[in-house]
Amino acid sequence: MTIKELSQLYYLSQEIKQLKAKKRLLEKDLHNLSTTVGCVQASQMQIPFKLHSVKVEGIGITDRNKWLRIKAELSDVKNLIELKLEQQVCEYNRLNRYIQTVDDSLIRQILELRFINGLSWNKVADNIGGYNSEDSVKKMCYRYLKANE
Repeated sequence: MTIKELSQLYYLSQEIKQLKAKKRLLEKDLHNLSTTVGCVQASQMQIPFKLHSVKVEGIGITDRNKWLRIKAELSDVKNLIELKLEQQVCEYNRLNRYIQTVDDSLIRQILELRFINGLSWNKVADNIGGYNSEDSVKKMCYRYLKANE
């Protein structure tokens, strides 16, 4: 497995974060669309038919196209988030299966901390402990992957 393949879980997670941020912005835009408020006269449905005012709220005719566009884009983003979440689960399972095939416990830990948990090389070295530095765990990982291409 290559570094690029191992990094896909991280990149999927970043992509999902970006899509969720876009979803929040679209929801905010939808909420902030100006609403038209008006009053109409209505009567009760039973005798005596008394007239009373009813407040009516809605999106103005000029904002309708914008509202439709935002709703469509929001729907697309929600569907894309669901798709990416499914891909993330598949990628997570694939990486876990690969990592469990590694015979060396230290390499397994390095791969899991870096590519499953998404830790920096420095944090990976801290978690493993001992005399391992950021550079040493990185080199161990790259050497293992190169040897097992």
